[in-house]
Amino acid sequence: MKPSQLFSHWDQVRTDLLATIDMFKEDELMFVPFKGSWSVGQIMLHIADCENYWLHYVVRQEIEIWSNYDLTNLPSKSAIK
Repeated sequence: MKPSQLFSHWDQVRTDLLATIDMFKEDELMFVPFKGSWSVGQIMLHIADCENYWLHYVVRQEIEIWSNYDLTNLPSKSAIK
């Protein structure tokens, strides 16, 4: 399989994620949809990080530790973007 086939969907994922982030208000980033879930902001960070994970783990065979997506250093929509 060609790399372009493996990664072609990430352009659309990124575009849709940025559009989705814009739909939320800043104070909604900390909303937890259900008990035990990540917050909305953490879910956004996870989606963004998946592209990086695919490159470093799947393609380059490097093992990356998954983040807990702490919003302390990324407290706003612009920081997440």
